[in-house]
Amino acid sequence: MSLPNVDTVPGATTSAARVIGGIGQGNVGYINFSGDSDYYRMTLRPGQSYTFEAQGIGLTDTTLTLRNSAGAQVAFDDDSGAGLNSLINFTAPGNLPSGGSTYFLDVRGFGSRTGSYRVLAHTPGDQAANTGTSASIATDLTRTGFVGVSGDHDWFRTTLSAGTTYVFTQNGSGTNSLGDPVLRLRNSVGTQVAVDDDSGPGLNSRLTFTAGATGTYFLDAGAFADSGTGNYALGMTEVDDIFGTTGTNRNISISGVPNGAGFGSGRINSAADQDFHRVFLRAGELYQFQANNAGGATGLNDPTLALRNSAGAQVAFDDDGGVGLNSQIQFRPTASGNYYLDVGGFGSNVGNYSVVAREVQGNTGTYSTLGVSAVIGGSTSLTGDLHANGDQDFHRMTLTGGRTYRFDLRGSASGGGSLADPFLELRNSGGAIVRSDDDSGTGFDSSLTFQVAGAGAQTFFANTRAFGNNGSGTYRLQATTIA
Repeated sequence: MSLPNVDTVPGATTSAARVIGGIGQGNVGYINFSGDSDYYRMTLRPGQSYTFEAQGIGLTDTTLTLRNSAGAQVAFDDDSGAGLNSLINFTAPGNLPSGGSTYFLDVRGFGSRTGSYRVLAHTPGDQAANTGTSASIATDLTRTGFVGVSGDHDWFRTTLSAGTTYVFTQNGSGTNSLGDPVLRLRNSVGTQVAVDDDSGPGLNSRLTFTAGATGTYFLDAGAFADSGTGNYALGMTEVDDIFGTTGTNRNISISGVPNGAGFGSGRINSAADQDFHRVFLRAGELYQFQANNAGGATGLNDPTLALRNSAGAQVAFDDDGGVGLNSQIQFRPTASGNYYLDVGGFGSNVGNYSVVAREVQGNTGTYSTLGVSAVIGGSTSLTGDLHANGDQDFHRMTLTGGRTYRFDLRGSASGGGSLADPFLELRNSGGAIVRSDDDSGTGFDSSLTFQVAGAGAQTFFANTRAFGNNGSGTYRLQATTIA
């Protein structure tokens, strides 16, 4: 590597060159000739411990001197680093001014050696300023750090979800507080995608960002103009788009017809998050409410559902009364008015969900009746519509003990529907699943055969839904007596 013709870093206390602090950072400089000296200015805090390094690149043997503001030597090292590199551990005197004092790092080549080098300054526990950092942060957590010298940056790894809005904060904190933080957000390869200086209180940073893609990002915590030092606190929260109070900004409207239903959706952002959906209920009518995993990698694995009255008091609650870990409530109000469906996540579960509010047809607890002929080969069918992810339709049937029946749930266009992947459950009068099927019909259609035990007329339910509760569309359900 050829050396610059001009010595760009003075070898005296008049030098304005500032060392770039932090692990994985540092300044690259050049010792141009025998006896050349490069001074780097920095501010050290009272009582704080530091590590200073001079690493040879083209320069095969570095020396490093720590000097005070007057240029007097306070520490020296030749080969305490790796190989012939230099390393100094130093704790600043406790009697320095609270705002710190100026020191210099003096880099030279041993003997007459020349060449390029890297000079670094960092504090114990400092975080790397690159994508290899071991530090991390997540929603609703706070991390603390220290900008130890001018130019120090700390990177914290995090994972963001597409479409979710986040608020990141960096505030000066505690003793030796960082006076003017600057916070940057970087993508998975370290490219800056957002930055904020003073949007928080005073000179603190507050950065709002909506992720366009799910993946790894990095928060880069530093100081304004890379010139300040001090302690900071780093925070990360998700913006709650649905209020968890009776003043909610979400409504569900149930159409005023038998089997009428209304639908909503949302995201549980944290373990403490609650989403209220307002719904108007009529006295004496029977309703069924569901909170369902919206499916996919970002689905809410275990939703909880509470029903609250107009004052926000809980009148019903369910955790796993629906399909799998989904929640389901049946309720008949004694007074008409506004109620609230309060969706949460069990434990620390977060993710996307759908919510369904349906008026149960005929107050029977089912959505429709499917008549099944007692004649061998006799069949009947009906059509239905799943309006959103998580929607389910129950159909009451009277079956005869000793008889065998076949049930076909068709979602394909040839079968008279548009539901891509139907899923069929046969339930007994108590709601327990006695048989289910996914793809035994044509394509992704469902088909199952069932022989009724015992004798006499018995009540069963055919529960029609999408596989994984992830899908919507029309379907045709057919029941046939085959023996």
